[in-house]
Amino acid sequence: MADEKIINFDKLQEKWDEQEIEKFEGFLNSKMDLVFRGQLTMAEFSKSMRDYQRENNISNDKLIELQKKILSKMGIDLDLNEIDKEIERLEETMKSEDGKSINIRKMAFFDYYSDRIENKEIAQIKLENSKNNLSMIFDSNQIIVFSEKQVDFSDDELNEIIAGYKESVEGSLKITTCEATKIYEYH
Repeated sequence: MADEKIINFDKLQEKWDEQEIEKFEGFLNSKMDLVFRGQLTMAEFSKSMRDYQRENNISNDKLIELQKKILSKMGIDLDLNEIDKEIERLEETMKSEDGKSINIRKMAFFDYYSDRIENKEIAQIKLENSKNNLSMIFDSNQIIVFSEKQVDFSDDELNEIIAGYKESVEGSLKITTCEATKIYEYH
């Protein structure tokens, strides 16, 4: 039964037909022509690429596959397995200037959704006692309470945390409860 809750995205495959490849190739040619003429910057090209992906529901992995198919169609015979291995090697070894590893896929995700992502600094508290086992996220004038069971608001410790946070912010608090939550693992 636990396996029923695991969603394997590897099984979800997109098949590209020749028409989709030609559409993407036409898009690339038109945008690159504008870049070569100086009418489109590389930043604008990248934005239009993200827009194209979003409008056509194309993931980053599928975009790479589309690009490989176009290269193959153009007669550029690259060993695609070697390219994949090189990309994986680069992902594993890339380091930022401060020595921390850079996750390319994570960067691509945040780049793809950059116009919809809002970075925030939030605080989180875990509360485990005889009445509750929950997590609380504090964001400005909002508290979000997550629990796999019903939240017991008669809990003195819970009310003490809420009252303490209320004193640290101006205005009223909006408290959202997410009760009886279920946890799924995505692989």
